[in-house]
Amino acid sequence: MLVPKLKRNIRILVAFYSYFWIPSVVINLLFAMAYLRDGYQAVIPAFWTKLLLNAITVYVTHTFRNKEFYYYRNLGFANTVLWTGAFIIDFLLFFFSIFILHFFR
Repeated sequence: MLVPKLKRNIRILVAFYSYFWIPSVVINLLFAMAYLRDGYQAVIPAFWTKLLLNAITVYVTHTFRNKEFYYYRNLGFANTVLWTGAFIIDFLLFFFSIFILHFFR
């Protein structure tokens, strides 16, 4: 019974993340190129820049897509759960790209 509910929750979080996945992937690629050029010195500034850009994403999404949050609230997801899940997905992709590039460097 837990597995279908977990799959449903992951699907909902991925659907929410799909609103802003393109800018996130572009930013991850830019930071990956900086990592290839500068090595580990680029990771810490990239991490803090990513946090700042995620804060801007929260503001823009709340400003322009505010009514769409009702859909997720009706599914039982609070805004904090949505954003936490989206940030976890985003930072996992960020660190995964750096981890993969470390072996190809």
